[in-house]
Amino acid sequence: MAKREGILSRLFRDRAATQKEAEEELKEEAAAKAKAKAARDAYSKMEAKKAAAGAAIGGAAAKVSGKAKTDLETLESKLKAAEGRRKALADKVAARKKIEEAMAKAEAAKKKASDIKAKEKAEQNLVELRKKLDAAKAEAKKERSLAESKKDVAAMREKLEVAKAKAMAAKAAAAAATYVVKPGDSLSAIAQKLMGNASLWPKLYEANKDLIGDNPNLIHPGQEFKIPDVD
Repeated sequence: MAKREGILSRLFRDRAATQKEAEEELKEEAAAKAKAKAARDAYSKMEAKKAAAGAAIGGAAAKVSGKAKTDLETLESKLKAAEGRRKALADKVAARKKIEEAMAKAEAAKKKASDIKAKEKAEQNLVELRKKLDAAKAEAKKERSLAESKKDVAAMREKLEVAKAKAMAAKAAAAAATYVVKPGDSLSAIAQKLMGNASLWPKLYEANKDLIGDNPNLIHPGQEFKIPDVD
């Protein structure tokens, strides 16, 4: 970047110098034209004087006329040289202008390439983000599936525990088909202990209704209850 700025600065300086040089050449050319015009006028006047003076002053007039002609030719030569220099300067300015245009195009192309590269990088980042999002979704789905599996396992374990309790209660009931009420007992507590489920107390009550009476909440220590089958 610094190198490019240095080139541009040098080009601007050269262009300013060229313009200044061109202005000076124009001034010189204008001065040369003015001198050439004056010389032509002098030559014309001298020719007129020569014709009027006749043979008496012919020699002197010819001498003066020759000098005027020489001066005119010299001025015209200088004018032609000035025009050549002006053309060379014009060509130089045109060449520098082409260089500046080429540099401007190169800079525009560089910027366009930079924009394309930035766009490609943004698209690449978007692809990476989409990949990460898909991976996160897959991980979340996996975690949900795992959670559901754990939930299913917990439910199965709970069912297993209930079945185990029922089996133990059935086993206990088979070992002792009767139960003697103790202080603090209740039908639901006895059902939980011997039948594996406190909610089975109505079945226990129906099996011993004759002994308990109409109030299932009123049982007495020492009463011997029959334990019905769980199934």
